Amino acid sequence: MGHRRSLARCALAATALLVSFAPTTPSGAVASVTLTGPTEIALGGTVQLVIDASPPGGSLSVTLEPLRLGATGAQRTKLAAPPVTFRVDGERITLTALETSAGVGDVVLRADYRQGGMLARARVALTVVEGNATAYRPQFGAGYAPLPRLAVPDHLETHATRGPGIRVHGAGETDPSSEDDLIEVELSVSHASFEYALRRSSAALAVWTTRNKVPGTQLAFTGNVTQGFALPGGTRTAWVEWTGAHGTAELSLEPAGSATPVDRVRFHTFHSIVMALGGESQVPSDPVDPNHGTFVVGLALYANGYDVFLYDEDNVSPTGAGSIYDEIVNAIQHRGVEQVVSFGYSHGGGSTYDLADRLDANRGSIGTFSIPFTSYVDSVENDSDTDTAMELRYPPSSLYHANHYQHGSFFEDLGLDGGPVPGSDPPPTGLDVETTPWGASATHFLVDDYQQVTDFIAANLDVRVTR
Repeated sequence: MGHRRSLARCALAATALLVSFAPTTPSGAVASVTLTGPTEIALGGTVQLVIDASPPGGSLSVTLEPLRLGATGAQRTKLAAPPVTFRVDGERITLTALETSAGVGDVVLRADYRQGGMLARARVALTVVEGNATAYRPQFGAGYAPLPRLAVPDHLETHATRGPGIRVHGAGETDPSSEDDLIEVELSVSHASFEYALRRSSAALAVWTTRNKVPGTQLAFTGNVTQGFALPGGTRTAWVEWTGAHGTAELSLEPAGSATPVDRVRFHTFHSIVMALGGESQVPSDPVDPNHGTFVVGLALYANGYDVFLYDEDNVSPTGAGSIYDEIVNAIQHRGVEQVVSFGYSHGGGSTYDLADRLDANRGSIGTFSIPFTSYVDSVENDSDTDTAMELRYPPSSLYHANHYQHGSFFEDLGLDGGPVPGSDPPPTGLDVETTPWGASATHFLVDDYQQVTDFIAANLDVRVTR
């Protein structure tokens, strides 16, 4: 849950000790009142303070004085809509933080106790703290390109499968594209003068202040909580690493010394790796070219929480070898990846076959994995940049294969055509889109861009592949 007015999380952090003022009379009588109990509360939560007043028989009045955040002196005006309400029941005061707030600020709860001519007063001064922990989708090599830097949406930050995905950082990993397993988390708070801490639900989470794990920049946890740290200017970037076996774990941001989170994110480890291979001369870019349908699908899957790589199909040689193959083998052997996915257009379809063929032939030396999904769009064999032969072979060991193609003519697309592949979906050999009303005018250069094609690929991958 992130920093939104309707769904924000906050905590009340103590800015002063509970204070009791108890005057005496000449006869020695004493009136006193104290407030004890929790001094923090999450938005939407409830806590109780206990009132202790003496001698008995007096009258008690309680007031809440909310003040605007950050103001001083005469500027500390009362908020029209306080972020906290209270109710007095005998010896207890129940405080409730509202689900919505017109503003946040300091809150002073005051209890006045009168007994005869005596007045005792107790105060507790609190500050409402709002914060946000924003996790981003995975990086590739030295940065995010060719995919954009995408924040995980607030409503998905704690989702078990669509929330922040993270790669297992296994022992001996070679990181073929340089260190890119850590997930960026941006921390921001409304009150930078406080110190904050991070709490983790599993020791599998390690946190660094540098993206490439510079020695000396790892945050230390004691009992799964860090020491307090400052957020100068109200923001700080953390880099989260997963060092254990597969699983899920939460990272929470909270005021130092508090167990009340102002925000939290839930990480899940990736079990799959997805390769999207463009056609000849299609180079992945940010922003994605809307005429490169394979990369449009890849971006949608990336935004939906998959570990997606966009590649030029030339990164796969006719033997299936190359940087894509190396990335997959590394993921299987060192990141615990169990599912390999590849889909491609034109020569990217031919490279999808070559990649699956090599992976299947070498699976004994690679490790345990499956290929739950592959897809061709107007697939052409890729033995060279000028190869025009239709790719009609089913990808070896693929558990499901989608196939879309057009038959065209030489004058429309220079003889570049895909074709039927037995065992494909739609059955029995895939779909010639020129037999449909929406694809009747298809050519090799248009077939990968039809929304009916891209949606079919994304939907069928989503039900067959574990993130």
